Amino acid sequence: MGVSVVEEFRQATHIVISRYITSLGQVSKKLNVDENELKRHIELRKVKCVLPDWIAVASGQRLATPSRKDIWPGFILRDPKKRRREASERNVKQKQRKFSKNLEIAAVFKQLSGLHQSCPLLPMDSWKAYCFRVVSGRIMNLDFEIADDSDILEKLRAIKGIGSGSFDKITEYLSTGTLSRIQEFQTDPRRVAMKNMMDIWGVGRVKASELVHRGFSTIEEVRRGIQQKELFLDRNQLVGVDCYEDIVEEMARDEVDALGGLVKESVELLYPGAQVTIMGSYRRGKNTCGDVDVHITHGSFVKKIPVKALGKIVDLLWQNGHVAFHLTLLSGMTTGNKLEDYMRSGKSMPRDAWKWSKAVQHSYARSNEKSASYMGVFNSPLKKGKRRRIDIKFYPYRERIFASLYFTGNGYFNRSMRLWAHRRFGFSLNDHGLFLRGTSDRVMEASKESDVFDKLQLVYKKPHERDCFDAVEPVNGTLSSSDIEMTEAELLSDERQNEWVD
Repeated sequence: MGVSVVEEFRQATHIVISRYITSLGQVSKKLNVDENELKRHIELRKVKCVLPDWIAVASGQRLATPSRKDIWPGFILRDPKKRRREASERNVKQKQRKFSKNLEIAAVFKQLSGLHQSCPLLPMDSWKAYCFRVVSGRIMNLDFEIADDSDILEKLRAIKGIGSGSFDKITEYLSTGTLSRIQEFQTDPRRVAMKNMMDIWGVGRVKASELVHRGFSTIEEVRRGIQQKELFLDRNQLVGVDCYEDIVEEMARDEVDALGGLVKESVELLYPGAQVTIMGSYRRGKNTCGDVDVHITHGSFVKKIPVKALGKIVDLLWQNGHVAFHLTLLSGMTTGNKLEDYMRSGKSMPRDAWKWSKAVQHSYARSNEKSASYMGVFNSPLKKGKRRRIDIKFYPYRERIFASLYFTGNGYFNRSMRLWAHRRFGFSLNDHGLFLRGTSDRVMEASKESDVFDKLQLVYKKPHERDCFDAVEPVNGTLSSSDIEMTEAELLSDERQNEWVD
């Protein structure tokens, strides 16, 4: 046997394991190496063994090369964190069998949550929206199917988070196939009016309540009030009124692709090599999207981005005719911010309404070299005359993974992950990084999303799996209510600090 093969063996720390290799004695005989030397090599080089009698060897020159079917992929040496994560994912998948009746009931609770969120009248509506969305996710992930059976219902009643009110709604749905609460929302004129007003981009709960109190209940009444000079709105709200039908309408994925492509073309002209990714519900695999969320990062801007970078990108998009309205103004933007630009792009607003409205304020808060965020309305490249909502965000390269997690959503999954990081480890997780709670000390750097899951000892979830509060899954053990569930005060604080990602 040549010395080179022995030296290659001595330097080796791993290779695939085959069924042809069954013992140290067999390997030593084939390589003409003393068995004791093999043992010393194992201890010195820390060669990984699957079983005491099995060893990873260096060279296939003197051993029969195993066929593909004889390779044991599970025994190839890999990152131990990755092995643990894959094992946990297999366990999770086994637990994640979805029952059709559970999915049906979960969808009903999700709808009820959305109604409390989109047409609130009472102080408790936000809290109920949260609670019903948590119940929806909990039902979706049950390991048994809900049925109108005494034993099943008793088992259901014992589940944490499904209180008496939710339990009654489940039994009502099982017996009637509907929920009276949903029908009440859909027929209550004040609730319907609130939803119509809150569907106007730029109109929040307080302004919507004011409009309903003044007697406005439909977009046609709002437009008539503006034309008759009975109603004055700020400039962004006027954009919301002017583009109401276009913004409310959901877009198919091909239209989202086309809008994202417009941004990518401009980014590549100004910053070649940048990464441009569409986030939000699009990344989670939804068939339709309400808006487009585009994330930009570049390897040359590791810790901060140029102050005017995003403004220049938006300027180029305006010059090429893609932007209908700006909803924020950034450093570097020189076009599209004059009153005449809004008058020209508007379709249903009288000129005087634009003149009386307040100008859009410059947004410096997220344009301080650390990141920048733009909101606007684009002309659809696929549907002539349609105008679509789009957000563009530019983050430093070191923050790209955390921003990706944050803006992929959904919002309930994000909340659950933030609470887990805080309560289990004392960390603060946001779109800029993972920090020691209450400090600016970074806990880690990340090159892929799974790094963050590993650090938090959570099973990695693909974007389409991030669908509810309970989708956060510890590698070892299960979630408890103390880990992730919120009080009403915590919910309100979280909503103030974080953007809503549906």
